[in-house]
Amino acid sequence: MKKNLSILLAVVILLSAMLACGSDADTGSSGGGSSNSSALVGVWVSDNGVVIGFGDDGTFASNSGDVVSEGTYTFDGSTVVVTLSDGTNSSAQVEINGDAMTMTDPNGSVSAWTKQQP
Repeated sequence: MKKNLSILLAVVILLSAMLACGSDADTGSSGGGSSNSSALVGVWVSDNGVVIGFGDDGTFASNSGDVVSEGTYTFDGSTVVVTLSDGTNSSAQVEINGDAMTMTDPNGSVSAWTKQQP
């Protein structure tokens, strides 16, 4: 438990630093009611405990158990594409309504996320 808490804390600190150092550039818009990518920027937690943070500078970091991933992302308003630091890409359809986000991967798997308040 302490190890998971330490990893989560490290990811939150990393994401906070990314958000504080980010630019004001708009990279797109979100689906489901928001007009720009600022709706995606922030720290999100899935129903199964995965944590992902999107910085306004186009970087992201995620924590899934003992696995921490970092890279960049693009968001065109309905699709987020993440590129891991090893060059691997993945994408998902995104719908954001307030502090709730739904992501649907290309295989049709749906995950629900809640935005964490700073």
